[in-house]
Amino acid sequence: MKALVTGASGFLGKHLVQRLAARGDEVCALVWPRSTCPVLENLPVTIFACDIRDAASVAHAAKGTDTVFHCAGKVDDWGPREEFYRINVEGTRNVLEASRAAGVKHFIHISSLSVLGFPGTAPADETMPCTTRPFNPYMETKLAAEKIVLEYHHRHKLPVTIIRPGILWGPEDTSIFSRIERLASKGMMIFKIGAGNNVLCLSYIQNLVDALLLAADVTCPDCQIYHIADEESITSGDYFAALTKAIGVRPPVIPVPFCVLYIAASVFELWARPLRSSRSPLLTRYGLYLWSLTVMVNLSKAKKQLGYQQRVSFKEGMDQLAAWYAKKVQDAGSVSLTGSGSDRPRLQQ
Repeated sequence: MKALVTGASGFLGKHLVQRLAARGDEVCALVWPRSTCPVLENLPVTIFACDIRDAASVAHAAKGTDTVFHCAGKVDDWGPREEFYRINVEGTRNVLEASRAAGVKHFIHISSLSVLGFPGTAPADETMPCTTRPFNPYMETKLAAEKIVLEYHHRHKLPVTIIRPGILWGPEDTSIFSRIERLASKGMMIFKIGAGNNVLCLSYIQNLVDALLLAADVTCPDCQIYHIADEESITSGDYFAALTKAIGVRPPVIPVPFCVLYIAASVFELWARPLRSSRSPLLTRYGLYLWSLTVMVNLSKAKKQLGYQQRVSFKEGMDQLAAWYAKKVQDAGSVSLTGSGSDRPRLQQ
């Protein structure tokens, strides 16, 4: 396989490139021009410093590839809508057009289960309609990107597959860790959302990569959509108890009602919006919904058509995450998040 991976210096892209290179595929890795990723520099891959908003650069990188994994995107619960739109919508269009022009045989688009909104406790399958009321720029632009992918399939006959993961987690993720660090530094990690008994829709990083490689093996891709998530029923209480234990932070113990946290999130957003800060508030409404509601999906289609099975269990994943974090702390010359001042490691996104 001659694969192009966009967002190759990001959380998912980096893991995917490593797996592709390990099995001998020819890989072109698109990385953000200002990003640094030593892991990729030590792999037998071609690295392109390319902003997906630059159509000409993307078209140049796509030449000669037969499979595109579109992992790049702005994944956040905060930020200017314009920035989400330029990256998640216009950037996706650029990668699609470059793939069409290059005669790519398979375009694999990594979307998000957020396009469904928050469907409730009934397991959602791929026939469930997407939300018509996205209240967050990330949800809105991921939904718009999916529509463009479908348009390119129907109008230009581009062979595509859409993968919708849940909450992505695992070693080398800095988005959740940076938020945990901020909350811990302000003494807020002792609070939990309600009783913490809602079931999360989690996707461990290596399990998602397994699904992407299975999807790439489909011989005649015909615009199928697949939900990919871990099968174990892990509550938010289970998750944060295990996560805080893995990184040496006191676990959340004081329950706070959802309504109180919703008001707090609204205040945080109102305070941050006039400042147009690129840094997320400590709490947002989207983040609150993400971690407080029960969201379950039906994996029957992925199991039947792709042969997908969860390979890494929740416990195994947490053990791997804890080992990664311990090394991260050791390399940073620090001890834990609970240290004071400069003792706390700064995890770069």
